Amino acid sequence: MDDIIKGVLAEMHDAMHSAMTLTKVQTLMVPAVEAAVLLVLPGKIKENAVDVGRNAVVTFTKAPAGTKGDTVSRSQRANLQFSISRVENALSDLHFPRISSRAAVYTAAVLEYITAEILELSRNATRDGKRQRIMPRHITLAITNDEELRQIVKKDTIASGGVRPYIAPVLLPKKKESRRISASEKEAPPKKKAAPRKKASPKKK
Repeated sequence: MDDIIKGVLAEMHDAMHSAMTLTKVQTLMVPAVEAAVLLVLPGKIKENAVDVGRNAVVTFTKAPAGTKGDTVSRSQRANLQFSISRVENALSDLHFPRISSRAAVYTAAVLEYITAEILELSRNATRDGKRQRIMPRHITLAITNDEELRQIVKKDTIASGGVRPYIAPVLLPKKKESRRISASEKEAPPKKKAAPRKKASPKKK
């Protein structure tokens, strides 16, 4: 999963830099991250990711920072499971000069949402295979069977994940073509066979 998340972050990297160049700012902020999400992620995942990111930023902003004796981490303040510090470090490795805390929260929320989507579909694949543990093969099936996730992770490969089950149409047995019966033929009553004509008996002289 780490490779998948890094791949998604790398896909968003160019869009973030482009947004920063257009706005002429040196600090990575929420608008640039949101623009990258809208450009990179497809379909319904994009809409949900934007909602999740915005809600995480609002929750982080409203939550108290805590006192010296009772410190609260940024992940706890944003109500996230992902470590915001680790996400911030990953963004620093992508050569962003400065990163705002809210941008790191937004990015962490989006990555957490994508991870949750993949794991949920992987769990379904595990149940279909009557297994108790999620294996790389289940993650591969979850991604390849979902069109939107397949677009996100198209450049990444999963170790020991195998390939998507596929049979070329040429190798499939041909279906026998059955003659279609028109509606008029269905409604029309069956024709009665005409009774055979009796041969005329010869007249007696």
